[in-house]
Amino acid sequence: MSGSNETAGHTAKLYSGKRAVSNALAAAAVNPLILLIGLVRFGILIRLLPLDTYGVFLLLSSIVMQFDYLDGGLRQSLQRYIPQFMVQDRRADVARAVTATLATMMGFGLLAGLGVALFTYVGGAGIFADNTEVPGLEGGLYLAAAALFLSWPLTTFRAAIEGFNRFNEATLSRLAAEIVRTIAVVAGALAGWGVEWLFILATLPVICQQLFLAFRAQQLLGTSIIRIDGGMRRVFREIFHYSKWMAIGQIGSTLNNSMDKLIVGAALGVGAVPIYFGLRQILSASSSLSVTFNRIVLPTASHRMSSGGVKEMHNLVLKGTRAQMSFFTPFVTLITLFATPILSIWAGQDYAAYAPALQIGLLLFLFNAAPKVLARAAAAIDEQIRFLTLFNLSVAAASSVLIYVLGTNFGVSGAFLAIPISAMLVNPVWYTRILRAVGIPFRTYVLDGILAGAWPALAVLALSVPLLPWISGLGDIPTVAAVGLVWAAITFLSSFMFGLSREHRRRLWEAVLSAFASLTRKGLEPR
Repeated sequence: MSGSNETAGHTAKLYSGKRAVSNALAAAAVNPLILLIGLVRFGILIRLLPLDTYGVFLLLSSIVMQFDYLDGGLRQSLQRYIPQFMVQDRRADVARAVTATLATMMGFGLLAGLGVALFTYVGGAGIFADNTEVPGLEGGLYLAAAALFLSWPLTTFRAAIEGFNRFNEATLSRLAAEIVRTIAVVAGALAGWGVEWLFILATLPVICQQLFLAFRAQQLLGTSIIRIDGGMRRVFREIFHYSKWMAIGQIGSTLNNSMDKLIVGAALGVGAVPIYFGLRQILSASSSLSVTFNRIVLPTASHRMSSGGVKEMHNLVLKGTRAQMSFFTPFVTLITLFATPILSIWAGQDYAAYAPALQIGLLLFLFNAAPKVLARAAAAIDEQIRFLTLFNLSVAAASSVLIYVLGTNFGVSGAFLAIPISAMLVNPVWYTRILRAVGIPFRTYVLDGILAGAWPALAVLALSVPLLPWISGLGDIPTVAAVGLVWAAITFLSSFMFGLSREHRRRLWEAVLSAFASLTRKGLEPR
């Protein structure tokens, strides 16, 4: 009995509110660095490489990335079911679930790699307008096919770590991988290496990261993370009823997050891909900040569903949404305000012409990203899985059509605005259904969740609009940095003091002090 109580206590600590705050704090500190590294990498490579060459590199990365989103829903199933199995002290089933997911993704990876290789063999590269003469395109496509089998299945271990609620470790290891791959790719570009070698340099650090997470997952489980026996099929059937709907929904994520670059390449040519990608990267940077919070929500929501039902998620949704909005709204408003000097310094004066499109896209995204915490929490409710996935798929399909239509008619700016426009048109349907499922009135959700966290940063933005022409005229880095720091201090301090609740502020300070005390103790320990 004492062993059972000990296990229950360990599991409760693993998925406690304190752990969620710790994960959020680590993500809040590290994710901006990861995003900054990606932005710096883009700013360097767009100057070092010809547009067509960089476009090929981005297309190859997009092929691998689109399958990273399209995993059959199995990894998100791990995030959802590992907490349940831990609550029930089914550690062997955790290992079986990880093994079954890894084996299934290896099979999918083999099929996907063969498909990309066949596509290349029959001359599929020709769909990217008249750019098939770019060196490295066909060879790079074969390398992308190999990467789908080698690196893609290993992301199973990232999902396992997140299922154990160790998002901070996944984030820190990703930071290390991003630093290494940026140094390697930039060095390769300076040395004049071809696209194929640049792609290899970008892929190897990610593989090393996943192997490290496999080692950590085994340590956390306390037994082998790989378990091959007759129980694998039973566990796979248990989680598959959830993952099959996630698989359908992930087609939408693939269309939105990776296939869009392939569509732009086919519609406007490979040379347009880096221009589109730069705008999307800034939007994705803002999106990743919101994803930081909503990814953390699912294991906690799943644990609360197992112990207390839907009612337990009411406060989680409202508090999580408020925290998300208070954290990432300042980032969005700052980028909106400084869009012109950022683009000019980042990628050149010509790129600053796309600042109006970026500003419109960011403001549309701000309201589209608001329900991400709610969506993650609702994903823990079995009855809502079908609706969530089919709805996301329909939005993504509409976005893909709009990318092609607006892109061919209005160029890169039109393609960039296609996704936020399509989301704005259909989100009201989404709100109505999901809020009813979690029992939160729409007015309460908007006032206590969205606006409660977002209004301080939005107020600073509104007061700063008259200064927009002056800010757009800033050109040198020291001036932009100095002015940006002043606005950042005002915006983030306002969000911290008035956007976060008193409980959030208290927990945040406790987590910071606890981390500082831990580091201090380690520094004082004798070696």
